[in-house]
Amino acid sequence: MKYRKRVKDRFNHLCEMCNKIKMHHSKGVCKTCYNMNYVGGVINREKKREWYNNYLKNYMKKDKYGVLAFKKHQLKYPLKVKARQMAKEKIKIPLNQLCVSCNERKATDRHHEDYNKPLEVVFLCHSCHMSMHKIVN
Repeated sequence: MKYRKRVKDRFNHLCEMCNKIKMHHSKGVCKTCYNMNYVGGVINREKKREWYNNYLKNYMKKDKYGVLAFKKHQLKYPLKVKARQMAKEKIKIPLNQLCVSCNERKATDRHHEDYNKPLEVVFLCHSCHMSMHKIVN
């Protein structure tokens, strides 16, 4: 009994954030302060933001088909992007909807005939959707 108390006292330290004597967790702080500040709190958010900005500077410059390509696409075709986003939010593809073109496979894609009318879509399977775009282009 005395041994347990002595061992427990050895781990109690002054927390650097709340200045209370508590069980030491990590980085010189108690468990409560650690969870509030490092796990989901301000310090962790700042570290994540710093890491992400560093990642964008160093690696995304080399990115050919990722985030930068999408950003360029957004700037080049704002009407398309807005129509897709609006259709995705407001028009759900029905569960057992068949493709309008082939009537064989389930519809997985929405196709806009006119981007100025974002809520007028046709439900197509992926292969019919790709062939539709090949015909258009």
